Amino acid sequence: MKKLMNLNEKGISLIEVLVTVMILGIVFTLLFQTTDYVTTATNLHDDQKKAVELAEQELNSVLLQLKEGQSPPSTYMKDGYIITVSQSNAPQSPPNLDRHVSLSGVHTNQKNLITITVTVSWGN
Repeated sequence: MKKLMNLNEKGISLIEVLVTVMILGIVFTLLFQTTDYVTTATNLHDDQKKAVELAEQELNSVLLQLKEGQSPPSTYMKDGYIITVSQSNAPQSPPNLDRHVSLSGVHTNQKNLITITVTVSWGN
């Protein structure tokens, strides 16, 4: 009589398949989470870079306006960013915002030093 199952027979058991599927599931989950994190970090970096460039441009523009005797606006929108310009005789701390960039410059006006702070904020 023939044996129904030979113990020396080669093949893959159901448990081996399940373990392989679980390992692949864990690897793909980690891969997707890493990809999502890298994408988010890259987008945040791009927003920050654009905000710094915009803050530099706006600070230079405000200082030029003040030099020409013009009064710059205090808050306005540009390219989806909120730009806030403040003037004081002492440096100010930046607002408590999650996503913002602040740059300061000094303007001399009839023997007075005025600190100009340009804050660019974005996002939620």
